[in-house]
Amino acid sequence: PDRYYYTQALPEYRSLMGGLACFMIRNPLVLDTNASPQVEMVLRDQASEIGYRRMVSFINYSGQNGRSFNEPVEMRDITAQIAWDGRLIQRVRASVLEIDLPFEVAEGSIYFTLPRLNLFEKVILE
Repeated sequence: PDRYYYTQALPEYRSLMGGLACFMIRNPLVLDTNASPQVEMVLRDQASEIGYRRMVSFINYSGQNGRSFNEPVEMRDITAQIAWDGRLIQRVRASVLEIDLPFEVAEGSIYFTLPRLNLFEKVILE
């Protein structure tokens, strides 16, 4: 099945496999985005000196071409919805851009928009 995905890259197949994975692990969706399939997102939780925080790493692989890697295409206005357990959140910060992002908490999730992504970004929710 993985060869079919990598050779055809049909969005329907990706959706089917993602839905199947969520069903098999019996876990609600933790992260949702409008990002291109060329953007990898990694979600991590961390206990820090000031308390709990969640971090999202964005990696832009649009410059990848086989074994070579060229300058990635800048991505803009990437929205993210991240499951949240109801803890008080004070800020959402894009560490590479060095800006605080506006956010909204609703229905057990945090919503924010990353204005631009070059090669990588780390967004910290605390």
